[in-house]
Amino acid sequence: MACPWKDRLRARLPLIGLIGILAGISGCVEAASVEFSIRALEAENPLIGASSLALGLERAGVFLSETEAIYAPDAPYFELPRVPLGEDYRFRVGIYDGTILLARARSFSFSVDELGIDGSPDLFVAPLGVFAERQLRFPGTPRIAIRSPMGLIAVLDDGSVAHVRVNEDEPLDVILPAGAALEAWPIGERLVIRIGEDRLALLGRSGIVDILQDRRLRHHLSAQSIFDEDGGELYLIGGSRGSRRISRLVIGDEGFLDIASLSPLSSARQGSRAFLLRALDGSKHAVVIGGLDEEGAFRDDLLLLDFRGGQHRTLTPPEGCSFYGAAVIPGAYLQLLVIGGRAGDAVRADVQLLVLNPRDEPRLELVSPSPASLHIARERADSLHWSSGLYLIYGGNDAEGNYIRRAEIVDLRQIPGSTAPTGLLPKELEPTIALILGDGSIFMSDGERSAGYTPPRAYD
Repeated sequence: MACPWKDRLRARLPLIGLIGILAGISGCVEAASVEFSIRALEAENPLIGASSLALGLERAGVFLSETEAIYAPDAPYFELPRVPLGEDYRFRVGIYDGTILLARARSFSFSVDELGIDGSPDLFVAPLGVFAERQLRFPGTPRIAIRSPMGLIAVLDDGSVAHVRVNEDEPLDVILPAGAALEAWPIGERLVIRIGEDRLALLGRSGIVDILQDRRLRHHLSAQSIFDEDGGELYLIGGSRGSRRISRLVIGDEGFLDIASLSPLSSARQGSRAFLLRALDGSKHAVVIGGLDEEGAFRDDLLLLDFRGGQHRTLTPPEGCSFYGAAVIPGAYLQLLVIGGRAGDAVRADVQLLVLNPRDEPRLELVSPSPASLHIARERADSLHWSSGLYLIYGGNDAEGNYIRRAEIVDLRQIPGSTAPTGLLPKELEPTIALILGDGSIFMSDGERSAGYTPPRAYD
């Protein structure tokens, strides 16, 4: 006898531990019952305190929105709409507190045939990342930090430099006293610090390794920097006194080897951001983004620097993309990720992937389709590249100027990419530094408050 095709999922939902779900599919012939389960990867079941559970299917990587339905966590059973026969299906399960995604399931591939679902493994559910406050205070606000084998080395706002062992009871060793470091630039696991108007010092784990004195250095107060680790070259770009100069410092294991002046910028920029982008053929391209011009106006463009030939070029972002207030971070192979920002009076939630086309007439190209938008629109956000193709986005302000405590993950491992909310920053913490330590954990601090971040297990 003909009858409608439907999926039925029956669930038993205890407060902790195993969630058993019984799936039955009825078709034109009697369907076989297939039992599978959802298990928590953490000690605490993410269903505790959840307000709803969203269940749907995706096929060949495409979400079938018509199959999605929202249920209470203790719903007696779930029923999906009719599903056509075929292979390469996956369940998509999300656990929510209001509109905030608390956890997601790591699903499995299965096929649908006349007998039902072929296969019955577990779905594993894990929270989407956790911030935990750490009892660690700095004697000042950290401005720059690099990791060390036992923690990190930080330059504080009073000009002191401290070695911080984040997992010990007596964590701070002062390497240099207050006033020693006027500013600093990271170069791998070492620092270049300014110790005078025309003097720089190379700082290692145990102290100052070498000192460079040169009158050209006074043109690079508050300069942007790019470090090419392969060549051991630090480029200082512009400065706070309207400087247009570019200098290249060659640095070896034992200290400074050379300093050279390069072709200057066509106009001064302050507060810009500088990156080194790599191409598949091994070539490198230096870019300077945004910043203020000599009149104090924001520059919504990108400067492509030619350190060898001196032919610097100005590139305009594609229509619909703006660097103003956005978090801009380098990706793989000539890619830039533009996150949030501002368009007029509106704060943006866009996540846009730009590719630099470095031909004879270089240009920026917007990848389409773009990754999914942020769940919270934000400008001047911070970011951390914590794994291949994965970016932690945190902080920034909403349209009313309020600091945003909810962090998000941008996942570019599969194009076009996706976004997912993750944990909440501890109360009053507004990190000035965030970095991945030698043990793989993430540490962030504003001096008064510190926190560690445990990435979501679903992204391991």
